[in-house]
Amino acid sequence: MLKILVVDDEPERFAFFDHAVVGTVTRSDNIRMCTNIRDALEYLQREHYDVLIVDMAILATPWAKDTDKRGGIALLTHVQEDDTLNRPGYIIGLTAAEEDEPEVAAFFAGAPWILMRMGASGVDWQTRLLQLLTHALAVRNNEESTQYGVDICIVTALADPEHTAVLATKIEWNADPEYLDSCTTIRKGKITEKDGRQLSVVLACSSRMGSVEAGQLSSKLINALRPKLLLMSGICAGMKDKVNYGDPILANTVWDWTSSKWARDEDGVEKVLPAPHYISCSREIDSRFRQLAQDAGFLTKVRTSWPATKPATALAAHAGPVASGPIVVADGTTLGDIKTKQNRDVLGLEMEAYGVYYAAETAGLPRPWAASIKSVCDFADPRKNDEMQKYAAYTSAAVLHEFLVRFGWELCTLIEQ
Repeated sequence: MLKILVVDDEPERFAFFDHAVVGTVTRSDNIRMCTNIRDALEYLQREHYDVLIVDMAILATPWAKDTDKRGGIALLTHVQEDDTLNRPGYIIGLTAAEEDEPEVAAFFAGAPWILMRMGASGVDWQTRLLQLLTHALAVRNNEESTQYGVDICIVTALADPEHTAVLATKIEWNADPEYLDSCTTIRKGKITEKDGRQLSVVLACSSRMGSVEAGQLSSKLINALRPKLLLMSGICAGMKDKVNYGDPILANTVWDWTSSKWARDEDGVEKVLPAPHYISCSREIDSRFRQLAQDAGFLTKVRTSWPATKPATALAAHAGPVASGPIVVADGTTLGDIKTKQNRDVLGLEMEAYGVYYAAETAGLPRPWAASIKSVCDFADPRKNDEMQKYAAYTSAAVLHEFLVRFGWELCTLIEQ
């Protein structure tokens, strides 16, 4: 059954819900009615609704005397920008205006929502609204009937050294790759826990670096395989004096550091205003990675097992914020600027994790838990070179493998509960 929130200063327009909606697409106690922006925001903070229906002319507060012609736009702008709100799966705007109002039409043209005009008789819009609600219920039922498939999908951005490093772990890989679709290859395998339990694993590599490419690949894997865990292994830049070469970092929070608004102030000076959207990994993953990070003996073994040149510093694992963006940075200042202007606790900088996390966050049910464990190969400065890339890819893959051996079964069980 759907949960529906209706925001309209004339709730009597929805009297037809009693015979057309209740009992077919939802129950009466799953429908919430309110007349103003303030109450709607409170409901959206407390609960998740499958469908939000908003009249464009609504009251700002319960005590307001007149409706605001921009009230619907104001509410939906909050829904767009306020990460504390539970965003509905479907948003339907209603307008009684006989002609399109330019501001309303432009607002909906730039958003993935539907704007419906209420006719004089009301019959046409009511019928169409019922059709939309019926469709939303069918999609919801289909999602709920879909089950998880493989246990773990691992994504890398580079064939070498990242993909190669994961293939070199003790995961039991099938001999040959397979095609996921006509242009995407995967490698299947399994992880055997110490208790003998096995986890199914699928590995895939992006065709290019970047958040868009990694996000698209992740969406393919989610839709086709329905993994419980979606993980990324690879290399990243690190914040000097906080991390060392080869240190694996769990990105417990990621954001696109290039997301911003270009504007001019009153003096005509151009300014870049950051507008980051933060996504966090699950606390279940974060807490277990922190347990692994305390195992100095294991980390020492990983470092000493590397057969080639390695840094003089001991290997340490970290969990913290990591900035993601489509730019290879080697200027020695950008990461410091991100720390100053966006997140003072930032530990790393890379190019794909935001796309992977976003693909998981916006996937249909059942959704995977996403996490990126990448190791430091440089410090985003002019001394950036490839010397430490293979070592960093190795430590990332080794720590990811151990993390799954220790906690994979437990996490896969938790996400199903």
